[in-house]
Amino acid sequence: MNRATTSAVIALALVGGWGSARSTPTDSLRHQQAASCDTPEHRQFDFWIGQWDVSLANGQRAGSNVIEKKLGGCVLHERWTGASGSVGESFNIYRLDISRGSTTRDCC
Repeated sequence: MNRATTSAVIALALVGGWGSARSTPTDSLRHQQAASCDTPEHRQFDFWIGQWDVSLANGQRAGSNVIEKKLGGCVLHERWTGASGSVGESFNIYRLDISRGSTTRDCC
């Protein structure tokens, strides 16, 4: 399993648990999962969502960043592309059980 797949599996496991034997959740379960991330704590980083051009303090271009909500608003997915061609991703979640955020990163 590559790092990006591992990161996605970790994010899915942390957000939804390991799940049941069913591969497709019912509408009721989907609603419960979505509602569980509809809290002020889960929306603390909504300002970050969007497409960003990133510059250094001297004005030189550092890269670009795309931030999207995924999995019913439970995960913020960051995709970074550096000016030199480097790329990276992170999956950010808010964990109610520990009352703080958690990030899984993958880059090269």
